[in-house]
Amino acid sequence: VISGRMNFSEGNPVANDFMSVLGTQLEILTSEELRERAMIKLRLEQPGATIRPELSARLLPRTTIFDLTSTSGTPAHVQRYLDLIMEEYIAMRREQRLFSSRSVMDQISSEIARLEKILNEQESELFRFKQQRNIVFWEQQSSTAARFLSQLKNREASLRMQIKLAELLDQGAAKESLAKRSSALELAESGEATRPRTPGALNSSGPLAAQKIRLRELELELESAALVFLPKHPKYQKLEGEFFRLRRLVALLEQENTSAFRAEVEGMRSELSTILSSMGEWDETVRESTQIDAEHQKLQSTTARTRELYQRLVGSLQNIDFRKGVDDEVIQVLKRASLAAEIRPDAVGPLRTGSVVGLLAGIGLLMLAGKMDQRMFAVAELEALGIEVKAEIPLVKRLRGDSLTIADSKSEGLFSESIRSLRAALSLETVNGGGSRVVVICSSTAAEGKSTVTLNLALSAAAAGLRTLVIDADMRRGSIGDRLKLERDTPGLSDFLRSGGHWRDFVRPAGGRGFSVMTRGANSVEIIDAMMFTIPPSLTTEAKQEYDLVIIDSAPIMPVSDTIPLLGLADHVIFMVKLRGASVSAVTKALAVVKRSAKVPPLVVANGVRPTEGAYNYGYYSYQSR
Repeated sequence: VISGRMNFSEGNPVANDFMSVLGTQLEILTSEELRERAMIKLRLEQPGATIRPELSARLLPRTTIFDLTSTSGTPAHVQRYLDLIMEEYIAMRREQRLFSSRSVMDQISSEIARLEKILNEQESELFRFKQQRNIVFWEQQSSTAARFLSQLKNREASLRMQIKLAELLDQGAAKESLAKRSSALELAESGEATRPRTPGALNSSGPLAAQKIRLRELELELESAALVFLPKHPKYQKLEGEFFRLRRLVALLEQENTSAFRAEVEGMRSELSTILSSMGEWDETVRESTQIDAEHQKLQSTTARTRELYQRLVGSLQNIDFRKGVDDEVIQVLKRASLAAEIRPDAVGPLRTGSVVGLLAGIGLLMLAGKMDQRMFAVAELEALGIEVKAEIPLVKRLRGDSLTIADSKSEGLFSESIRSLRAALSLETVNGGGSRVVVICSSTAAEGKSTVTLNLALSAAAAGLRTLVIDADMRRGSIGDRLKLERDTPGLSDFLRSGGHWRDFVRPAGGRGFSVMTRGANSVEIIDAMMFTIPPSLTTEAKQEYDLVIIDSAPIMPVSDTIPLLGLADHVIFMVKLRGASVSAVTKALAVVKRSAKVPPLVVANGVRPTEGAYNYGYYSYQSR
């Protein structure tokens, strides 16, 4: 790929943007249109080519070189097909360049025609405006009106000042001082400096002023004569008569001067009114002239902008040449297609990749499942929650025959020893030392080993010489009778509660295993709702008098509420926790229910403990007696 440029005589060179996005060119190289064009030519040259080869393209890193690869089942056609792809791509690029050049030229030409039409309309409108408005006359009139309006405004200001001074003088406020200051006032009119006379100037000039001076002199002479002559002296009376005559004259002159003063003020007010009226007419003339001038300027500027854009487009149309300064061959074939080579599928690579991906995915799924799994897997997790484990039952596999064969408590092994430890925890090794006990075995959910521990604990207690009774109180899924292989219609707890007879009539031997049993009975589900109120306390009280140990196998606490009334009758509560089966939340909630309902704290027993997780990692039980 060789970058090209387009030159404009009136501006800077513009880079060829056709190749600026190389990813776009990759898509064009593998486009359906290009591949079909190459295939059509291939069929014309080689009629036997019926299947179109596959094509892929990539950009070599840090270069502008495209690497093309073609794959097909016919080696004779694939090499020529790849060459045709490159040739057709270059031809397509030339067609695009030619089309773009023509398209741009057509667009510029159409825009020039449109602007030419608009420019002609704007020039015609400007000519009509000048002709209708007589724009030269309005320009001169606007200048003259503005200048004359300015003179009127100056004269208006001068008259307003003079009228203000005259009003102050007419009120008698410091007439002499105002007269002196008004005589010094200078205003400009019609471009010439003048010294206008204010009405107050009449008080300080002319005959009145001279008579006032003479009146003052006679007043002083009369005061001097009064010191020398008597009032009836001829000289004094002469001066006095002359003084009064002159004073009457001054009064007459002042009255005449005031009338003239007011007449002059009224004249100035009339002149001000005339000026204001003229100013309104001239102001309207100036506004009209200004509006016409603004419209004229707007038409001129709009026409000038359109003309400038029109001239620029005409210049561009004359100067633009897409082939000037640009080599059409911006794409070159660096290397023709090589000979076709056989490609053998790599079976090891995908298998290796799949194995690694599968392994990583499996590890990820295991880690995710471990984080999402809320089950408890070790005794340490129970202790971390503050739960004290009294006994640990090891994990045993299901044996042949029954669903789970009852272990012989006399035999050696981890399971038997854990049952003995549980028996010792209940303080039942001796009858006299521990006394009779009623034990309820429960759990948070189903399948946590309640029935298995119940039967094995009864077997262990019977082996120790304790009179033992097992009561199956799981009315929904009780399995004690089935595990002891008793008949399904054997009367049991539900029959006792339903009939109201004596409990001893529903107790059976456990098939020679040394303890007695009361199964759940027939149709036990029907009395589930009545269990909360129909279990008589005499059942456990009287049973404790005949048996050393009464073990009640109950239903799970979280799914149902059948076990709650039994908890208040028990001397001990064994709470089973199945590792890898019970969740943290279920165990916590169930223990809270047991602590609220039972008389004593429960004995927590961990079931399903692996030998490496509990107290069995010293190998002590592997020793055999001799």
